Amino acid sequence: MITISRFDIFQTPSFYVSDPKPLGGILTISSVLFCALCFLLEIGSFKAGYVKEVVYVEEQQYGETHVNVHLDITVFPYPCQHLSLDIQDSKGRYELDEHDQKRFIKEDTNTGCRFYGSIYVREMSGNFHITPRKVESNYTLNHIIHDLRFGDPIENVTLPEGVLEESFGTLRDIEMERDALGRTHDYFVKLVKTELYDDSEESHLNPYQYTYTHRTFVGHHKGKPTPPRIYFRVEFSPLTMRYKRKHQSLWVFVTRHLALLGGVFTFTQLIYSTINTVKNHKFN
Repeated sequence: MITISRFDIFQTPSFYVSDPKPLGGILTISSVLFCALCFLLEIGSFKAGYVKEVVYVEEQQYGETHVNVHLDITVFPYPCQHLSLDIQDSKGRYELDEHDQKRFIKEDTNTGCRFYGSIYVREMSGNFHITPRKVESNYTLNHIIHDLRFGDPIENVTLPEGVLEESFGTLRDIEMERDALGRTHDYFVKLVKTELYDDSEESHLNPYQYTYTHRTFVGHHKGKPTPPRIYFRVEFSPLTMRYKRKHQSLWVFVTRHLALLGGVFTFTQLIYSTINTVKNHKFN
């Protein structure tokens, strides 16, 4: 063993022969604190992961996909018996106030009728509208849009940085109580599909961001004014925004910090050696 030891190129001095100095202690403690700080900062990023954003053109399936619509609208001064929610699209679908009673309700309030719940529309051009039945054409159709969202719900979902929750519910808390005698309200809604992936939780959500424009007009049929309505005309953009949250593997995380640890102590040793060399040269 003594013969083999003669070839050791990693010889280290004994602790009793070495000469610890305050400078070395300060640099060592500083290096340890710096590495600990880096670890604490990176552990949060490791848990949160990172988001990869992609924008692409989705192949149009022309109405094959059904999109959930969650709405909460109060219309006045009509009671519910004189109002209906109808759905129409460019593929020939036309439903007159026919909805799943377990997911959608109409109830009378002190001022009018409240529509609340979920319906579905096809992913294509179309509209859903609130129509008064057997009423005069010179009424106002005032209303409050408490909420209007498309696609999967995003409550308790952490959205990527830069994506605002308000963009998924632009028509929220909108009041139309101005004097619009006999005028139809027309909302043009432009929707963009948004895919939210999280590989750690294996979750996949498809909410829709949207913008809108609004106008009012007086409708006519055969030269006579028609009762006012509330139209929501939907148009789907061919673009899809995908946000995929990925998480770094534990092996990569540990390897990175081992490399950081080695680099910090190597750099610290270089500083220590430089200071000692300058000091010895000065005294000599």
